[in-house]
Amino acid sequence: MWWQTIFDNADQAGALGYHDLTSAGLPIGKVFAKTTLDAGDRVSVTLSHEVLEMLGDPDINLMVQKGPRGYAYEVCDAVEDDSLGYDINGVRVSDFVYPQYFETFWHKGATKFDHLGHLSGPLPSLTHGGYMSYLDYASGQWKQITARLDEGNSAHRNDSPVLVKALYRERPHVGARRYRRALSPSTWLVSTVASS
Repeated sequence: MWWQTIFDNADQAGALGYHDLTSAGLPIGKVFAKTTLDAGDRVSVTLSHEVLEMLGDPDINLMVQKGPRGYAYEVCDAVEDDSLGYDINGVRVSDFVYPQYFETFWHKGATKFDHLGHLSGPLPSLTHGGYMSYLDYASGQWKQITARLDEGNSAHRNDSPVLVKALYRERPHVGARRYRRALSPSTWLVSTVASS
């Protein structure tokens, strides 16, 4: 079975929650309630964020190629901020992007990119508080773009934010999401399954 767990304190620096795989290879979401509250955020938003991302990429192996980058298929990161969520029966939950957000052929304003309509364009557009992790193919390193609060939906490259440091610079355990995402493309195995 898949698990969604809630703990008091984060087990990774800078993390309010994340999704990973168990030792049996099944999806698990982790939410850190005290850490979330201490950061001034809502546990219900962190919880719904992780559930949605676990549903969107349960094996944590999906990326979208756009130019010289492979963007992580994370369905809530681009619209991360608690203030952008919505209420279900009085409980605040996270906004999320639609598949169109990751489809590179869409133009700004051509369709709806997230559930609440905060985003005006596809990847890499972001809302305030939003971010997106990507693999820079040239360097083989995971990096991140974050929204600039002073420029609306524009994004800028940020090679050393707290989240990237927390998720990719610490030595992760073998097989974990952070481990898989930190592997150099030169170490990836090529599928032996022929496509039809």
